[in-house]
Amino acid sequence: MAFIALVITAAQAKAQSANINNIIFIDGVQYPATGAGVRSALNYLLSVGGGTLIIPSGTNVNITSGPLQVGEVGSPVKPINLTIQPGGKLSCNFNSSSTDCIQLGDASKIDCISSTLVTPSIQVVANANVNTVIAPMNRAGLQESYIIHGCSIDGGGKTTQGSNIVTAVIDMTSLADNTIVSDNTIFGYHSNTAAPGILYTPGNTTGGGPIVIDHNWLDTGAPAPCYVITDGNGKNYTTMIYLTRNECQNSLTAPYMTISAGVTGHTRHILVDGFYALGSSSSKLIDVNGCWGCRFKDVQLSTTAAAGVTGIYFENTVNANTANVVENLAIFGTGFSNGIFDAQSNFGSGGSPSSFQNYHQPDNIAPMTNALQATTIYGNEVAAPAGAGSAIDLMWPDSSDHRWKMNNNNDGVDFVVGQNTTDVLKNKTIDGPNGLLISQAAPTISSGFGASPSIVHNGAAAFVINVGTGGSATSGIIGLPDAPTGWNCWTNDITAAAAHVPYNTRQIASSINSATLENEITATGAAVAWRSGDILSVSCFAY
Repeated sequence: MAFIALVITAAQAKAQSANINNIIFIDGVQYPATGAGVRSALNYLLSVGGGTLIIPSGTNVNITSGPLQVGEVGSPVKPINLTIQPGGKLSCNFNSSSTDCIQLGDASKIDCISSTLVTPSIQVVANANVNTVIAPMNRAGLQESYIIHGCSIDGGGKTTQGSNIVTAVIDMTSLADNTIVSDNTIFGYHSNTAAPGILYTPGNTTGGGPIVIDHNWLDTGAPAPCYVITDGNGKNYTTMIYLTRNECQNSLTAPYMTISAGVTGHTRHILVDGFYALGSSSSKLIDVNGCWGCRFKDVQLSTTAAAGVTGIYFENTVNANTANVVENLAIFGTGFSNGIFDAQSNFGSGGSPSSFQNYHQPDNIAPMTNALQATTIYGNEVAAPAGAGSAIDLMWPDSSDHRWKMNNNNDGVDFVVGQNTTDVLKNKTIDGPNGLLISQAAPTISSGFGASPSIVHNGAAAFVINVGTGGSATSGIIGLPDAPTGWNCWTNDITAAAAHVPYNTRQIASSINSATLENEITATGAAVAWRSGDILSVSCFAY
């Protein structure tokens, strides 16, 4: 019995010499800095229900075969936290295009502390060939989540060094609940298959907790998009997907971000909030080929391409792009043909509108919504931007005369009046605090006056009446638009005044839509007939 106890104690000593409360260090002794040593530590943590494995500073773990599995999928969940300390590194050093370097299990986590471009925490060795750097352990929708935080991932060099990543650097395929990829840096990788930096494909049909891709910086160094969201496995995720505070650089000719759906409505509820991208892409910087209820907010896009660039491109996939919102889009570069383009030309069929067609404002900030309206802050248009169509009232700035203009429902160019501009107001109705004050509508002769009276007008505020012929009429009623209460009219008989005849015309009654005028002897106020052809000048204001 003493011998048996001694054997158990030795086994426990080996397992626990680098283990404190299920926190294991790759110490180079009990757990060597090799693939076998790390796998031994991970297997022990699974045997005790999970824990933390630490790669200390100055330790480089060389993985010569994959995948390195961190955690597992199943019930009960046995989460493992792989922590890579500053100066520690895990290297993927093998050639297998169908094999992942690292696979994360349910609720497991890779946490890299203070990694930098100079000292990456995870590295693909030059000339290596891997499917992904980090992937879920199960891609069939059976895995809930994982977390990747704070890692600097060196893709092994660009085309000159020949390393190749096939599917994605970080693959989030089929993850379904509370998955977080945040504060990571991905740089310097090459892909013969245009593999994105971060790939997310939903994993179930109902959704769960949110999917969060936050505060990541990607320099692809390959003709590949930085971020891709797709329903490539035919699944529909209905809970929010957050892409917040992310950056993309140097994706060459590829889009900076792509969002697509093979089945209408399968890609939805995506919030892109705070996205900055720059590079040399010459096509669609954000390519949207199927998104429902998605929002693009505070997006800044830049490219050195000379021509043919579109900021956000909504593809011509019927019913696929609908109810989308774009606001606060900034584009920089001389090669932009469109800030936002909706190839459907129908603002999103089958539902709420998406974007609007062919928004052309290069080098300027273009805040807009999906309400078929848009405004810009700077611009060089002198006519309505191409494709504005007749269905919307579009506003744009004209740098030639520093004025805001609008296409007024495609009824000719109009402009917005400024405080310090010498503008001419045309066809305006002016209201007071209680309603109509000055009307541009034509006043009319309702009754009275002489035979064949007439009006020459410039609205109700200034007009003249020819009282007509006959020489017997003493009063007449003017028809006016509806006022809140009535009309105050000032009148003068120009003909009588010029001939020094002692009578004049006054208002004697008012209603909501009329005013009554009477000709009176100046001294007595008695009614007197107008002479044939008398001209009255009149100004009426509503009250």
